Amino acid sequence: MANLTCGIGSLQACALRVTRLLADGSIDAANAQGTYVTDAFIEFSYTPELADGDSFEQKSATGRVCKRATFPDQLTGLDVSLQLCDLDAELLEILGVFPAVIDDGTDTIGAVFGGGTDTTCASVITSPVALEVWTLAWSCNAQDGTNPYIRYTFPFLEWSLSADAYTITNDLAFITINGVARPNQNWPVTGRSDGASNGDYSNQLGGYELDVACPTTACGYTATP
Repeated sequence: MANLTCGIGSLQACALRVTRLLADGSIDAANAQGTYVTDAFIEFSYTPELADGDSFEQKSATGRVCKRATFPDQLTGLDVSLQLCDLDAELLEILGVFPAVIDDGTDTIGAVFGGGTDTTCASVITSPVALEVWTLAWSCNAQDGTNPYIRYTFPFLEWSLSADAYTITNDLAFITINGVARPNQNWPVTGRSDGASNGDYSNQLGGYELDVACPTTACGYTATP
């Protein structure tokens, strides 16, 4: 068995793909607007959520520690963050950040932030999505010739605007959204038409694997592969 990841590093980003999920985590495969592929993002990060491990210590009557047990922290989830270059209303909609895009009949021209009154119950909506990020697979001083990309897969994410998401000032503006990753038992192992997954991420928070191709970015929704 060969270790194909030996000597491979991850460099820069090539593309990010968002895929709509149904409530049970399965892919909304019949949706003609179920996917968005973009390279207009500044940064994607993920941080482990950890539950502190227990620690026990017992001293004898003489003051000597006679029993001690410590257990490691446990991974309970991932906090994720995404900074976007563009005010792309369709991308923000598919991420579940805004309830809807404003449409003049044929063209997407903006987005709404959601209701803030008592009658709306909530100011934002959340809908689960999967997210994949491709980077260059770097070997020594060049992109790897056999598996030129690394794909990071997060099979179930829910997003919301951060508290300091957007400021209008004398500078270039960007939007920051935050989210949480959870396991997804219904993420497919194989069978995607673009050959996207050979690894098993079902019931996993995420992972990465070598890949032979990176999807083509486009401005606007695309059909779910």
